[in-house]
Amino acid sequence: MLKKIPLLIVTALFACASIASAAAPQPQNLPNGIPLIVDHVQMAPYVSMSILIKAGAADETADSAGWRQLLASAMMRATTNGKDVLEGPQLTQAAEAAGGQIGAQVLDDAIAFTAAGDSSSQKELANLLLNVVLHPRLSEADFAAARRGMLQNLNAADRNDVPNHSRATEALQSLLYRDANAKKPVVYGLPPEGTVDSLTALTDETLHGLYQKYFSVATVVVSFSGDANDAGLNQIFGKIPTPPFNRIERTITYDKLTPPPVQNIQMNTPAPWTLVGFRIDSHIDNTNHDLATLRVLTAALAETAPSLLSQKLLDPQGKNQEALADQVSGQLSIRKDGSELMIAVQSDAAHLAASKAAVLQVINDLKTKPLTAAQLQAAITYAEGDWATTRDSSTIRAVLAGYAKVQGIFPDSEWPTQLKAVTAVDVQNVAKKYLNQYAEVTVNAMNN
Repeated sequence: MLKKIPLLIVTALFACASIASAAAPQPQNLPNGIPLIVDHVQMAPYVSMSILIKAGAADETADSAGWRQLLASAMMRATTNGKDVLEGPQLTQAAEAAGGQIGAQVLDDAIAFTAAGDSSSQKELANLLLNVVLHPRLSEADFAAARRGMLQNLNAADRNDVPNHSRATEALQSLLYRDANAKKPVVYGLPPEGTVDSLTALTDETLHGLYQKYFSVATVVVSFSGDANDAGLNQIFGKIPTPPFNRIERTITYDKLTPPPVQNIQMNTPAPWTLVGFRIDSHIDNTNHDLATLRVLTAALAETAPSLLSQKLLDPQGKNQEALADQVSGQLSIRKDGSELMIAVQSDAAHLAASKAAVLQVINDLKTKPLTAAQLQAAITYAEGDWATTRDSSTIRAVLAGYAKVQGIFPDSEWPTQLKAVTAVDVQNVAKKYLNQYAEVTVNAMNN
């Protein structure tokens, strides 16, 4: 999921939710078979669009880790269509001339190319975006510059500039997602930015081959949000090559987390903390209500005020109980080939073990003690509000509308309805079903 945004005033959230659900996107298939999702939100003369390439972390290996980011970066450096060549700055200027911007981002399960700007320039923006995806220059210089930039980021001050939370999360995911046979990190356990070895080993020839495999004949999803005009969309996006029907999905079997793997790392942090991640192995498709239930569970566990964990660890009501932690947070990450619920607790050395034990106890209690009506409603309200506030940007809305299709889950616009239908029994059953296998990372403060 995208970054968390704090809960805002409840009345504003319901206004956002009503706007978002007023015109639910209606997916359709273009004549070339590519899904097109148009989310009509006519609040301003502004439109956002995305082309999502179905190339995810499952398409990377330890030897090719980072290829998606490297290739996307190289593609954004220049496009060529016939005699016309647009260098990176010219791409930016062309988007700005249309009152907007253009970019790319690597997600867990896709590569997203986005453009946004004045809706009167929808055709120009769409063609500009198509040129990036279908006609990148991909010269030796483009690959060299992209590779050099990524290697510089990896080598910068031994990565001391990388936030502690990101480094700890990567360490946790490397424990959660390991191959059952090789016992080495795979898929989401691999660093998305690659390694020095993998980036160095990725030759220009290899990258050209990956482009041909995943872009020229790849399954893609096109999505729009904002003041979109349907007229002409078929003609514009019908230029994308027809996707194949014989693509073979990779079969992934993760190592069992019994006993739970544990890793201790040192960082420059003022206080120690623990990350506990529960891996959710079962594939959650668009017919499975468990996904919305897991979202409500996460809110009840660590996000509402007070949450189950804050009541256990922080003594928020001042009952003179000894606080076991200073901070606690939770996050549900939804992925095509393995999701996870992560709990982060910051404590002190004296209470670190007790705080971790308390987290596991609260998780076990969820399996035997259903939420009260008040706890359930608070969690649903929070999850609805979070859904609305994280979609206040039309670019995010466009990406997530298409991303749901890529991941095979229910349409993004259905989240409010799905959340409202969650019951306390659902939460209890989902806790029993999914919250069993976990890994743990303990971050210790460096001695100054």
